[in-house]
Amino acid sequence: MYLKGLSTKGSINLSLLGSGEVSFNGWKFYNNYTDKNTLLTFAFNAYPEYGKSFTNLKFYFTKSGQSSIEYPKQGYLPLYNGKQTISFSWDELGLSSRTVYQVTASYSIVDNDTGVYLQNNVNITDSVIRWLLTTELFNEFYPSSAGVSDFCNVD
Repeated sequence: MYLKGLSTKGSINLSLLGSGEVSFNGWKFYNNYTDKNTLLTFAFNAYPEYGKSFTNLKFYFTKSGQSSIEYPKQGYLPLYNGKQTISFSWDELGLSSRTVYQVTASYSIVDNDTGVYLQNNVNITDSVIRWLLTTELFNEFYPSSAGVSDFCNVD
């Protein structure tokens, strides 16, 4: 497992302003195994091209050898560098307990002036593979690990 994805950090690369680049630089989750839900905190860098916006961020949870389960996070994604937190129920998404899912993501691009969608479901591709383990594993390590905060109580 690639643990670099557990950290969150942020900075703005001025040379990427207006480039259209989107990438993740943080990925962390806390599972409430009893209630079968997850609090997911992710950090990303988004540099939309001038006059365009990102919208309709979607996560796809894929269990080995099966089709993906889609989780849409609606709303516009402006120029953004930082972290966001979402919560979801395993039952609502059809996720199974004690399972490993590979997570990919996509977004759409919209023209700010016309509101017309220019591209749908553009994949976010970067070098870090993101995973979701639907277990209680790792939860106890969040408070005690150096530089890794406990995200079970994020406001």
